[in-house]
Amino acid sequence: MTRRSILQKEHMEDTEILFDSHSSDDEDAINLKRTYRTQKRRADEIVIQFKSLKERVYFSRLNDLDEENSAIQEGLHPTLSKQMDDIEEKHRALTLRAEKRRDHHKNAIETVFAAQEKQIRDEFLNDRHRLRTMMIEELEMKKSQLKREYYKKPEDNLLDLVMKKIEGTPFDPNYKVVNKGSDVRISSPVYSRLQNGQPRSPKTNIDIQYSQLFNLNILYYHNPFFNLINSICCLQLSLTIILLFLYVSIRQGPMKKKWQRI
Repeated sequence: MTRRSILQKEHMEDTEILFDSHSSDDEDAINLKRTYRTQKRRADEIVIQFKSLKERVYFSRLNDLDEENSAIQEGLHPTLSKQMDDIEEKHRALTLRAEKRRDHHKNAIETVFAAQEKQIRDEFLNDRHRLRTMMIEELEMKKSQLKREYYKKPEDNLLDLVMKKIEGTPFDPNYKVVNKGSDVRISSPVYSRLQNGQPRSPKTNIDIQYSQLFNLNILYYHNPFFNLINSICCLQLSLTIILLFLYVSIRQGPMKKKWQRI
């Protein structure tokens, strides 16, 4: 039994015949019923054909979809291949763009790192050079000061001591004045030894400076040559004062006579 016969039988079972012939029907009624039955069979045939055609289309389409699914699974579908090619091309373009961006950022970071490294290196070298130069200059200044002290005449040293004494500069480098309220104390090793009645040690520079100043004072006050110079200066000052007094007296004499005439 074919599929068409099965569909025709199902349709006949569903159809109710309402126009069966009857013995009481006249000829017109019989013809009318006969015409209806003919048209009804033709309509049923059309329905059966439609259902058969619909079933064939359904199974054909279902078969096409199964074949398309198999082609997609195997990678042989033409639309799939084209779209896959487009996706791969887009992926390659994005990957290439990402690689270029990565290379650009990498080059920028390496450039910045190289610049920072060079800057740090230059600062390191400059600091070393500056420190070395500063220490060398300091040593050269000390050498120059040492040479000046070495080649300085003894009278220059005495003059420096006298000028320091006049300016009130302490000779002791450890000289400190500690002010605690109204109590003023002098902090100095030499001053402490003198205050405690201990003798000075001749090995210290401050003792040598004090001894030089003491010798200079003795030389100034007890040397006959300095006394002679001092006497001459006093005599010259006295003569200057006397001459000035006589000049003023002579100038005032004519003025006094002129006022007396008036």
